[in-house]
This record gives sequence, structure tokens and C-alpha cells, in this order.
Amino acid sequence: MSCSEEGDVVFDPFGGSGTTYVVAEIKRRRWIGIELGPVDGIVSRLEEISTDADLIERIRRNYNCLFTEETLCARRQMGLWTCESVRKAGRESR
Repeated sequence: MSCSEEGDVVFDPFGGSGTTYVVAEIKRRRWIGIELGPVDGIVSRLEEISTDADLIERIRRNYNCLFTEETLCARRQMGLWTCESVRKAGRESR
């Protein structure tokens, strides 16, 4: 999904558990899918899409960051370096 824009069409010829379809819905993509097996699980996921949306939000919150908020707090408590402490030390040495 990171290589597409809102409104683009996503094609998944192997529906499986429907992850691509659910993420396409959440990311506002149109989608076309094929699944030869039972689709009850896919239908259920789409009906309860807010559960997947919450999970994706929690995952994305810590995406592309050096430390999660939890790890950052622990590092501060232990007196270990953080991105902020390195930046601050750099400014103070100028």
C-alpha cells in the first residue's frame, strides 16, 4: 500500500485471510480480489474493520522510529542516551 495513493486500485489474486483487502479499505484504496476458498473469514474481517484499523494504528505509531515511547522512557530512567540527549549535547558543544 505504500506504493499507491488514495483512490488507486489494488489487486490481490490470492485473498487468503483478506489482509490486503482490509488494509486497502483502511488506506482508502479501491480493491479487486480473488479467493477460491471460503471467504467467511474475509467477510468477518471487513465487517469488524475497526479492530484491524486499531491494530494498524498501534503498529504504525512505532514505525520508522529508533525507540518506541516505552523504550524511550526506560532509557531516560536508566540515564542512557536518547536522540534528544545527543541533539542537546551537540547544541551545547557549539
